[in-house]
Amino acid sequence: MKKHLYFFISSIINILLSIYAITNSNKIIKELVDSTNILPDSLKDKVNDLYMNNGNIYIIVMSIICILISILFIIFINRKSVTRKKFLVLSIFGILFSPLDLVSYLFILNLVLCITIKDDIITKNEIPKLELKRNRKYIRNSLILILVYLSQYLIKYIPINKLVLSIILEIILLILSITLFYDTFKNEFIIFKNNFKSYIKYIMPKLGICYMIYILASLISVLITKETTSVNQEALEKLSMLYIIPSAVIWAPIVEEAVFRRCIRLFIKNDKIFIIVSSLIFGLLHTIHEETLLNVFVIGLPYIALASYLSYIYTKTNNMFSNMFSHMFINSVAIILILFRI
Repeated sequence: MKKHLYFFISSIINILLSIYAITNSNKIIKELVDSTNILPDSLKDKVNDLYMNNGNIYIIVMSIICILISILFIIFINRKSVTRKKFLVLSIFGILFSPLDLVSYLFILNLVLCITIKDDIITKNEIPKLELKRNRKYIRNSLILILVYLSQYLIKYIPINKLVLSIILEIILLILSITLFYDTFKNEFIIFKNNFKSYIKYIMPKLGICYMIYILASLISVLITKETTSVNQEALEKLSMLYIIPSAVIWAPIVEEAVFRRCIRLFIKNDKIFIIVSSLIFGLLHTIHEETLLNVFVIGLPYIALASYLSYIYTKTNNMFSNMFSHMFINSVAIILILFRI
């Protein structure tokens, strides 16, 4: 019954967002054109011509298809003819034809639920919860890693090529994240691998709920600030995909989970306080370069939503690989959406 409600709510929101896309197609076209800056000039001109000449038709057709898909979701729910296969197919088509990123995220949520929840049965999955080791060695290592991580915010004051310096620092952080906690990481990896199915069945449905909260936070952020992307996101999209992909899919899941989950958890035993502190620090550091203090907090809401999920998962598993997998999945989806939008 709960999953029916998820599909119904997401379908209604998708219809409203698709109508918004139709009525604001010119604005969306402009954003699509701006997003092509990371492409080579020869390819960028061709893509821009395609958007400018046929953009409105492209947006309208995509939006109509998404509206029809959403209506089919509602019809199947009302007729109680819900089958996993039907919803899987509809969700995939919804992702492919989404006119907006938010619509894509909602269909991804549907897809995640379809994959992880059987037609009419929700089973409780038991996962091994590990004991978090706290000792002087790990606390010392955590302080070292946190200080090195924060040093990246001083890069702008160093008169060296910023990209080269960032890459060097990221490599150092990656090595430190692995070596400083190598013995526990090794044990956690073995447990995660041996119980992979149980972890996935536990993680993915909660990730679907996370995407729902993320979409709501994104809508609130856009309504208040009128900004559709953060300064951090804009800066990232200007870089080459050869840098973005390994940084987002490999570096961030390992380093950021080690810093924001493992290290902070060593200092905070209370679950609720840990989730709040870890999520706020993670979210606000990702928007620290915004122009106003209001934007720092409001644009940080989607980041805080994702970090809350990751922090919650860690309190339930104490296994960094459950977090790394989740973080990798989230960032991979974001990369795919950027590539598809281009």
